[in-house]
Amino acid sequence: MNKGPNDIPIRITEGTLKIIFYEYFQKLTYQAEENLGDRPSAKDIVLEIFQKVWESRATLSFDNERKLASYLRTMTQNACIDNIRKRKTQKKFNLHLAYRADIHQMPEDSILALQKTALLREKTIDSLSAALERLPTQQRKVVKMDLEEKSSAEIARTLQITEGCVRGYRAKALASLRKMLRTG
Repeated sequence: MNKGPNDIPIRITEGTLKIIFYEYFQKLTYQAEENLGDRPSAKDIVLEIFQKVWESRATLSFDNERKLASYLRTMTQNACIDNIRKRKTQKKFNLHLAYRADIHQMPEDSILALQKTALLREKTIDSLSAALERLPTQQRKVVKMDLEEKSSAEIARTLQITEGCVRGYRAKALASLRKMLRTG
């Protein structure tokens, strides 16, 4: 299979698939293992790719070996990405199940405490939002950009003011917010 770039077209037959398998299986497995960090999963993915190639043999043909190799590498890369996404989704689902199991095993007073904490957090956020809206426009803009974790330089550039003004607006806004939230 190691001919030059002007190879003849490649059609998938049982014979060519065997040759392609022996030529590319290890290379693709290595590529998948590099992406996944897991040799057994990498081998499974590459075997599935060859199975798909066999199942699609009636519609697959390649102008030359370079295009075949590119197709196989792309299939491997996409399969690895899908595998990683599935792992992340499964991990989130497992965490969710564990969280639900923990809640069901909690005493009722602990569940009530969690609900009260969530309610208090919601009220605090509502109070803070209302207080922010009562700030002068520039102070409010500076605080909101601070909450977006923008630097003083970024805020100054966006609002077309100096960094000293940003620090001044921030200090005044925080003092005002403390006062508003203390008095309700």
